Amino acid sequence: MVVDRTNVNNFVKIADIDIPNFTAFRARIAGNLLYVAGSGSKLAIVDLTNPAAPVVKSVIDTGGDTRGIATSGSIAATADGSLISILNVANPSAPSLLGRPFVRGNSWGALFNGTTLYIASELGLNVIPDIDTTQQ
Repeated sequence: MVVDRTNVNNFVKIADIDIPNFTAFRARIAGNLLYVAGSGSKLAIVDLTNPAAPVVKSVIDTGGDTRGIATSGSIAATADGSLISILNVANPSAPSLLGRPFVRGNSWGALFNGTTLYIASELGLNVIPDIDTTQQ
């Protein structure tokens, strides 16, 4: 659902987004794109250029239990249990899997700071430095 929160005392629904066979868990906006981590190993990318008419650009299977999403430049990373999926999202209609590094514990959240990716799990913080976020 896209909501106008300009007036915090009166949220207004702008549009509904239907992603078939998808259960959203967490999401992150980067520019005009919405990245949605879905339970059951999926990542959806939605174009919000026109918030009243969102367009699902792609849905990709990450192979893990996707619980969190982070983006930086043309890279997205999903927290997928004991794995992290690193994806090239330069073309939102055709994201590609670049790698799946292991992390300690079951990951729940992901966050980029520059080229460093931080992954939170029940065993602590995992740090993956020097990710090239400028891939095309």
